[in-house]
Amino acid sequence: MRLKTTWTILLLSYSYLLVFTLEVFSQNVTISGEIKNPLDSSMSFILLRHGLVGEREIIEAKLDKANKFTLKLVLDDLAYIHFYHSNESSVVLRNWLIEKGDSVTMYFDATKILETMSFKGVNAAKYNYYVEDARNWGSWGEKFMQNFGKPIEFQFKYIDSVEAGRINLLAKFEKITSPLFAKVRYADIKGEVNSYRFTPLLPENKPPIPFYDLPNELKKFTRTMPLQSDTTAKSLYYVGYLDALSSFLYNDMKVMFKSSTMSLMDFQRSLYHPKVAENQFAYQIFDKLRTEGWNPTNQKLYDQYVEDYPNSPYIPFLKGRQIKAKVVAEGQKAFDLGVEALAKLESYKGKVIVLDFWASWCSSCIAEAKNVKKIKESLSAPDKVVFLSISLDDKESDWKKAIAKWGIVGHHIRLKNGFKDTVAKQYGVMGLPSYFIIDKEGKFADTNPPRPKYNEGKDFLKTIERVLLEPTR
Repeated sequence: MRLKTTWTILLLSYSYLLVFTLEVFSQNVTISGEIKNPLDSSMSFILLRHGLVGEREIIEAKLDKANKFTLKLVLDDLAYIHFYHSNESSVVLRNWLIEKGDSVTMYFDATKILETMSFKGVNAAKYNYYVEDARNWGSWGEKFMQNFGKPIEFQFKYIDSVEAGRINLLAKFEKITSPLFAKVRYADIKGEVNSYRFTPLLPENKPPIPFYDLPNELKKFTRTMPLQSDTTAKSLYYVGYLDALSSFLYNDMKVMFKSSTMSLMDFQRSLYHPKVAENQFAYQIFDKLRTEGWNPTNQKLYDQYVEDYPNSPYIPFLKGRQIKAKVVAEGQKAFDLGVEALAKLESYKGKVIVLDFWASWCSSCIAEAKNVKKIKESLSAPDKVVFLSISLDDKESDWKKAIAKWGIVGHHIRLKNGFKDTVAKQYGVMGLPSYFIIDKEGKFADTNPPRPKYNEGKDFLKTIERVLLEPTR
């Protein structure tokens, strides 16, 4: 009897261990690679586990002597990933969906990445699909913007052709990829492509074109979108599309019913599937806390969200951002940027400080460099303003090379640990570029100034000039 009991216990323990091992194994994701003619000593990844809410994970996979690398991840759900090999290459592969159980090896020649890239392994078909999509449609957004200003009918026709081509390509891979991937990717395509339809409705220096004024033929795309569900709510692009569409409809409603007092969130709540609402409202609150800081209105939004979605996985991130918003706020003392003298804000007391967080791999940062330089040259009292350019580059060589190549202005500081650096976390930097303006007493004057590219830099310049005129307290 004792022997039988022992065997029973051992059998149950083995079964539990087997189930546990299989469960953990099923959550593993492995992305390996073999690179010919590498331009760098590593492959870099940016992982988004919770969409646009939460910290981005910056991961660097080092190449070995055979120019191979391996990245291992553990996921509890679908995630998005960006990856790139070198700052010398313009190829950045963005927002690829990865799933539990993916185990692939990529092969490419770094001198012609897209032309030579291929994948083998478990779920490799999905990755090869993305390669083909990037080859065919990687620059379609740029081509669309070249048509900006042409008749809306012309622009919509181009979008129709892109949508049809990308969906036809996905259909070729649908039977050899997972059903979950196929559904979310379909929603991604529909969401990304159709979000561009709202761009012509916002002409420069003119009032927005009301959505309801469009001919029915141009509004028919709304009837072909995927249904809202727990699955399509996982799509970054689809949720973004719904946000844009509902914002236009809300503005139209306010024009048509001038007495309406319904808020945008309440209006969206009436249109959204519960999971879409949970995801979208989390991002809206997260973004408000990031851009506006803490205030009673945003506190109320946060409290309401916690009450409406008590089990939401986004709550810890919102809580963290809420705490940060109370510290990184106008009138609060700004943080030093390191231990060296150059990084001590006390060194610049009596001057306005412009902080520019950037990185050599950030195309938007590089594009803004010429705008920042123009703003600096246009200041009324340039000797009273200090520009501190804070790089999040992992490698010193990339940092220095970009400064020289792109003419990055100001005093230069590098945060060696990137987004994980204490300074980046203190300032709540989660995306690049990020700008802050510090007053003459070392306190935050503006934690979300206008981007330098807007209005030819005039708005950013006005903000600096305003802070310059403020008396020292």
